[in-house]
Amino acid sequence: MKTANYNLILHTVSMHNVLPLTSACNFDCIFCSHKNNPPGVEAFALPRLSKDLYHELLDFIDPRQRVVIGESSTRIIEGEPFCRKDALDILEMVRKRHPDTPITLTTNGSLIGREEIQGLASLMPLEVNLSVNFLSDQARRMYLDDAGGGISRTIELLEEHQIPYNGSMVAVEVEGWEEEMERAALYLDSHGAKTLRIFWPGYTRFCRDDRCKTDYRYLFGAVERIAERTALPILLEPPNIEGLEPAVAGVIRGTPAHKAGFRKGDIVGRVNGAEAVSRVDAFRKILWADDPVVCIVRNGNGRQVRINKGKGQSSGLVFDYDIDPEQMEAVLRAIIRFKARMPAVVTGEMAYPLIKRYFEVRCSSAAAIMSCNRFFGGNIGCAGLMVVEDIIKALEESAVKADLILVPSVAFDYRGYDLAGRNLSEIEEVFGVKVLAI
Repeated sequence: MKTANYNLILHTVSMHNVLPLTSACNFDCIFCSHKNNPPGVEAFALPRLSKDLYHELLDFIDPRQRVVIGESSTRIIEGEPFCRKDALDILEMVRKRHPDTPITLTTNGSLIGREEIQGLASLMPLEVNLSVNFLSDQARRMYLDDAGGGISRTIELLEEHQIPYNGSMVAVEVEGWEEEMERAALYLDSHGAKTLRIFWPGYTRFCRDDRCKTDYRYLFGAVERIAERTALPILLEPPNIEGLEPAVAGVIRGTPAHKAGFRKGDIVGRVNGAEAVSRVDAFRKILWADDPVVCIVRNGNGRQVRINKGKGQSSGLVFDYDIDPEQMEAVLRAIIRFKARMPAVVTGEMAYPLIKRYFEVRCSSAAAIMSCNRFFGGNIGCAGLMVVEDIIKALEESAVKADLILVPSVAFDYRGYDLAGRNLSEIEEVFGVKVLAI
């Protein structure tokens, strides 16, 4: 595995507001996404960075945006932040430099004791994403290689110190997995968690462990059954959605939306008179409104509800992620700018039905083309793991004679290279038309 250089680290910080601490991890999870990558994948390990370098990197943090720590959202492999013994010191540096900037910290919680929890409690505003996966010590030893156990104690400490947190689990088909999910959901619900995300395990064509090949439809049914037993908003990732109706996936207790009477399943139509075209759009319109008036449909009946909240304050409404209208508008602007008569919008398998529906309504001349992920294979279908080879194949197999090709920018780095090390320009060379990453 390659080592991340300074330019990549700086780009990660300045463009994504992600502050990487370490690629080291104290677990060996059976579902770890890095175990079965195809040869040649451009993923990078983080070298040991000095505190002096973090002082420098903090100059490039945008204080208006949430600082993300510990989440694998870039090409740098993120490990367990507290594998660095000075992790809390670095977090304190962030808070000293940016006193009011929210911090999101993803951790498996195994290296956090009372001292660390007390330190985190002094760094508000901060929110923890806790990778729970299993509650029982036996399951954690068997499937995570967690010799210490004690995740229940970490959850209790988070609640005791009133640190906002969300739980997550990866739903691998091991003995008693459904009972583990339900037990965790009920425990988190009773100990102040805001939400629980249950992830469908992602696996490539190189995966030989059938425990990671959970049936999605069965998992969806299991999650629905568990959700009926708790008030905790439980989200399946990726979500089982087909349309763009902004349906509320859950309401966090004690929040403005909860006090206003919102319920799971409410459909958001308008926010302060403006149409909500997707779940993401509804979420953002409500987030950035002051005391928004929201038109909803519940059981076929329309009504207006005012949420008493400030601009930028969370309403407590939880939505599944569908499509980003700002990105779609950027695509439409590009089509107009280049006067394209037959633009092709290439997307991954998961987003394809939603992207196709969006452009059928907003721009019928645009052809949505699904790129199947042959490079990774398995059940990988997200846009962020698309590669040039598969995009070229999808365009060749389609009947579309595009005069403009648009691909998701999340699949490429700042130089235009995909995860296989091939450049965006190769698509232009094959088809002889302009290619844009948006």
